[in-house]
Amino acid sequence: KEKIKCCLPQNTEDFTKIDGGRSDMLDLDRFSDITQMYSMFAPCNCILVSNLNADNLSADELEKLLGILERVPDVTAVIFNITCFSVKDERGSITAKNRKLIDFIRKNGTVTEVKPKTKSELIKLIVRRVQSLGSAIQPGCAGMIAEYCGYDGHLIDNEVDRLCAYANGQEITVQTVDMLVPKQLELKVFMLSNAILTSRTKDALNILDELIRQNQEPIALLAVISSAFIDVYRAKAAIESGRGTQDVIDDFGYKGKEFVIKNAFASCSRLSAEKLYRCMELLKETDLALKSSSGDGKILLEKAVVGMSADG
Repeated sequence: KEKIKCCLPQNTEDFTKIDGGRSDMLDLDRFSDITQMYSMFAPCNCILVSNLNADNLSADELEKLLGILERVPDVTAVIFNITCFSVKDERGSITAKNRKLIDFIRKNGTVTEVKPKTKSELIKLIVRRVQSLGSAIQPGCAGMIAEYCGYDGHLIDNEVDRLCAYANGQEITVQTVDMLVPKQLELKVFMLSNAILTSRTKDALNILDELIRQNQEPIALLAVISSAFIDVYRAKAAIESGRGTQDVIDDFGYKGKEFVIKNAFASCSRLSAEKLYRCMELLKETDLALKSSSGDGKILLEKAVVGMSADG
């Protein structure tokens, strides 16, 4: 939000937020009305459209969207912010409909691509930031922070500030990071698993794409996804055998991670055992394929996600 505010006139605090990630729910007529509104208390009417993939629009819908943008008044700023998918295909070329939208925006405004920093770049930044705040940290420990924060620079800054305050001039250790920094990867994988289990294929692929763009290795990522499904599988088996959450916590060592199994029980409540068994089989097949071939790991993961999120 702070980066977006830098592009706008001063005192522009309010945003009208639109979730473009659900393009099937995008109401273009409502969007048109919003663009024509005038702010009574700010110099600019700002509309933030997040993660709109033009490829999900029909040709008529895209033309209608461009027509709306053509009529946007000078007191309105429309910002398209894409963080959950890539507008480029596997060859690195921007897809046709996204290209049309981007070209229109470039002609009438500004287009900026902010490439994510690599893990090694983030580690160097973390080490320097920690030193500037009067503490010390080893590169391996800094890498843990980057990984736990999902390689999100804003989250990393917040967590480093918090860790330095806790360390109070002492070295930040692996134990401190593990104790204090929430694991964003686990949260993302939980969201991915939930999208798969509720057959929301498009959402699942978007989350997977985001994880891969955060430099997650396919084999390591599959291991985390598989672990999440094992949790659900155990919960489903417990329900079918008349056992409860405490039984699973005691039998499989979830002490200290009770929330994991409670979420798993909630996730599998309306899930058929057949679908869950199919998911486990696909995860096993994908694991073998990743470890025994030189195929594209991203494509193998995408095939698994599509297969697992199918209805049934």
